[in-house]
Amino acid sequence: MAKKNDPFDAKRGSAVWAFDQFRDDALTSFLKDLLHAEKDGFTALQCEKTHTALREIRIEAVSIPDKGGWFSKSIAGELHRFEELYVQWNHSEHPTRADAIRHRNKMLNRLLDSRHRVSTRFRKNKAKIAEGLDLAPMKAFYGSLDALAKAVPDIFVNLSKATARFAAKLGG
Repeated sequence: MAKKNDPFDAKRGSAVWAFDQFRDDALTSFLKDLLHAEKDGFTALQCEKTHTALREIRIEAVSIPDKGGWFSKSIAGELHRFEELYVQWNHSEHPTRADAIRHRNKMLNRLLDSRHRVSTRFRKNKAKIAEGLDLAPMKAFYGSLDALAKAVPDIFVNLSKATARFAAKLGG
């Protein structure tokens, strides 16, 4: 449902609603799961699966046809930055565990900033999203995140709940 001062179609099932769910629920849940893994980071396999999911989202975002390239220049560009920051979060060559934890904490803060930039760019482009996007890209984004949550369920507890909420709200 559209907010009081929101002239865009943000009702359940719209592209605006789906992107709002993605930035507000899925990305936030992903970051909460990273926070819980901050002490030990991920194994090589967990990292590979996570990076693959983020890469799939970026590839899907870049492949969205948009007039003038606003999506690929704005939101998809920030999703690419988010992916790169995640790689830095897990790849720490610090000599002590304490140093590695500090590094992951610093990178988590950068990921939080990146998520905020995704949200800001979303808000600035809400009219274009409402006019030019359908639900298919967001379903693909959530498909990648759901596959990740199922592949690494012991790590992505919050993300699993977010993808389930999206599917339930969407109606399947």
